[in-house]
Amino acid sequence: MNSFSKLVLTNLVLLALGGLATESHASPAKEHNKKHLSATVNKSYDTTWEAMFRHASASFFVLEDFDKSSGLIILSFGASNAHQYIDCGRMNKNSAELKYKGPYTSFLEQYAGAKLRGKMSIVITELLPKKTGIRINGKYEFASKLTEPALLTFDSGYSATISVSKEQAETGIIETKTCHSTNKAENNLMQAINLLK
Repeated sequence: MNSFSKLVLTNLVLLALGGLATESHASPAKEHNKKHLSATVNKSYDTTWEAMFRHASASFFVLEDFDKSSGLIILSFGASNAHQYIDCGRMNKNSAELKYKGPYTSFLEQYAGAKLRGKMSIVITELLPKKTGIRINGKYEFASKLTEPALLTFDSGYSATISVSKEQAETGIIETKTCHSTNKAENNLMQAINLLK
């Protein structure tokens, strides 16, 4: 057996004895843009307000604040299951210490106590007696002890990049991840708006 074959065989044996520790990351799905987060409906202001208020109150959102005279409704969401609301890609970690395969946001929730604080604003504006404008926007704050920055913030239609350097400091590999909305919260409200059209 030549020296190259011995080297390859030795490395394979060492990998097998080391528990085949592997780690891989997959990028998140393509970002969504912001163009569909506003609409004009041929309904009165009162009809539009009541429909949006009822819908938001009956869905997974928590009603934080509202003021009919200004047309503003503030909602919160995402206290658990962050992967349903933000996408930072997937992670596959297989080592003697840890086995994990799934959304990177869930990994951070499980192993780093990460928390998502999502806020959604609905702005309703009377344009004419039977024409009303509706605009929605989400604000995402994802806090994790394992990432840099520790607080990731972005709005609907945008993204933010984190460095996972704290998690991988011992390897010397500094990896970044881009996170953005899955549009679950935005789509929920846009469905209610589409029913008014």
